[in-house]
Amino acid sequence: LLPLEQKLVQAAQLSREGKADESVRLLEGLIQIRPDLTRAYAQLAELQYSLGRKDAHLRALEQGALANPGDFTMVSAYGVALVEHGDFGRGVAALGRAITLFDQDPNVWGSLAEAYWKTGEFEKADEDFRKALALAPGDAIINGNFGNFCVAWGLKTRNADLVKRSFAYFEAALATDPTLASVHNGLGGAWKLVGDTPKAIASWEKAVALDPAYDLPVYNLALALLETGDKTRALGLFRKYLVLKRDSITPEEQRDVQSLIDDCRK
Repeated sequence: LLPLEQKLVQAAQLSREGKADESVRLLEGLIQIRPDLTRAYAQLAELQYSLGRKDAHLRALEQGALANPGDFTMVSAYGVALVEHGDFGRGVAALGRAITLFDQDPNVWGSLAEAYWKTGEFEKADEDFRKALALAPGDAIINGNFGNFCVAWGLKTRNADLVKRSFAYFEAALATDPTLASVHNGLGGAWKLVGDTPKAIASWEKAVALDPAYDLPVYNLALALLETGDKTRALGLFRKYLVLKRDSITPEEQRDVQSLIDDCRK
């Protein structure tokens, strides 16, 4: 195995030297020789991701999972990547297989919960978020995601108790990591839904301060400020939102935001 390990080191060195394509070819060659060398798939996937080749990143993980169906790390990495890519149905299937191999990884349960949430299976998502937190009760990301899930589920079912339940998870997340902008954004949404606009605004301001390029709290804050009559600040934030979304905004959303900008000018 030592010569193969040396090839992995060589591939990493090529990548550091800016010779990414050579590194890719070397790793792909290793995989052909040793389909069971899971580190080669993982290294290839990481390299492709760093190059912005997200489809190639996913293919490398898929290839590794198919070639090594009994390897938890490989199968779970593929499942997590599917969820991150928005392929929630296949993510559920892959993570379900990973769980049969090893059921004590909180991040896998958390990713499976997210996949169930996004496919509309809220009861299963709730169950798996709880399993994740049973294994890692202080995990900031899982607590934050569970809080956001509770808000989404409460909105869908018009259940105020579910929205109120989210506060405990948001607070647990921020107790571990107060710098998570996504959690402050979710907390702002929860405060708004229970009717406390000042606290919602404060949460969204915190999210924007922590991550100025995060578009969701920019929009949420702008809308809340417009509702409270602070049109000057709202106008600046709506304009910022359009800049942040310039490469992905739909024509319909563009019209909606422009209409809100027009309201700010009245």
